[in-house]
Amino acid sequence: MSSYILFFTEKLTFRKKIPKKTFNLDSAVLKNLNTKNY
Repeated sequence: MSSYILFFTEKLTFRKKIPKKTFNLDSAVLKNLNTKNY
């Protein structure tokens, strides 16, 4: 769980460097991965 939080904070800081559209697409992929993991 803690590793997921670390990964999520990295995503938030990384989001500032990329366009919003790209992040929205990436977060959608991330949600799909999360549902498969859980």
